[in-house]
Amino acid sequence: MIVHLHSSIPTKIRILKNKIEEDSTLLQGLLSVLSQNKEVYELLVIDEDIKPGFLIISDKIELRTTKLLNSTITKDSELTIIPISHGG
Repeated sequence: MIVHLHSSIPTKIRILKNKIEEDSTLLQGLLSVLSQNKEVYELLVIDEDIKPGFLIISDKIELRTTKLLNSTITKDSELTIIPISHGG
């Protein structure tokens, strides 16, 4: 799984990668990838979920509002996290 972080997220990290079990959900995989970096994890995660105020996008689809975060991960899953207030 590859996770891209929008440039308005206050961290120097822009891309995180990790191999994830294919029977995991997108949310489980995302949390696993984010946990590689304590700073990023603390910025984006609360109570084993992504904090409010962030869009999670894959293939031009926002995953949280479409309730697709609990769908099964694919081996080439790629997500982008963008703050709702990202300045354009």
